[in-house]
Amino acid sequence: MPESTPIGFGAAFRTAAERIGFTILAMDLDSALVAHQDRTLTVDLRNIRDYLTRTDESRQEKVLARYIVALLHTDTMPASYSLQEVLDRLLPRVGSPFPAGRTNPPSRSLVPGSLEVFLVVDESDTLWYVNQHDLDEWSTGFAVLLETALANLRSRSSRRAWRVEASDPNVLAYAGADSYDSSRILLLKELFDPWPVSGIVAAVPARDVLTCIKFDETKILDAVCHLSELTYRTYRRSPCKLSDQLYWFDGELWEQIGIHRSGNSTNVFPSTRLANLIGHVSSS
Repeated sequence: MPESTPIGFGAAFRTAAERIGFTILAMDLDSALVAHQDRTLTVDLRNIRDYLTRTDESRQEKVLARYIVALLHTDTMPASYSLQEVLDRLLPRVGSPFPAGRTNPPSRSLVPGSLEVFLVVDESDTLWYVNQHDLDEWSTGFAVLLETALANLRSRSSRRAWRVEASDPNVLAYAGADSYDSSRILLLKELFDPWPVSGIVAAVPARDVLTCIKFDETKILDAVCHLSELTYRTYRRSPCKLSDQLYWFDGELWEQIGIHRSGNSTNVFPSTRLANLIGHVSSS
């Protein structure tokens, strides 16, 4: 895969976006101000540009066009497929909340303010988000299709896909053959057998990364700090960033773990409920 920035990225982005129907109002190295119909929005170009550096040159133009559709056109994507045509390609996509002030795809909150669950249709080169127009056209609801999407993800997931992280035997990384590892955070209870009594601490620094530690380690605080450092390093270098935070799942509730990073040090500020559990596990 190529490792250099595509030549003429700005011109290529402008051409592809205008072909789709966007007007470029302003653009610099890392962002573009674009208009479409009655909307104006700022688009972060870093992920798109970095993604293309890992794409074969012969496919860059096609991938760029489809990537722009997926990222910019989510709320106006036409329902060009019937529901039956997309059912087996529906998947859940865990991501950060979309910016306010625009028509966003329907979603379900996983961790308020931090992680949302969206529906996407998986294509060969990219994906597109299911929007409210699609749901109306298909005469169905988000919750109904989410169950189908989860079933599809479940069918391509396995407990045998966990791998021990080389830098820490307490850290497990899911090694899927697709770009939906972060979405498997929704299937954690099914991917661990037996389920740890105190739950799992999970991280999703990128779309294709899911790492976890079982909350039954005697040195759980050290393990949490190490997972936080690993998460932050992965998040910084990934072209498809998701979250640099850690999340605790006890089997029923999700909770974001308070993390403060300064230089080479990491401090954990758990909730009272989590602090009591850490104390109990560490002393047992």
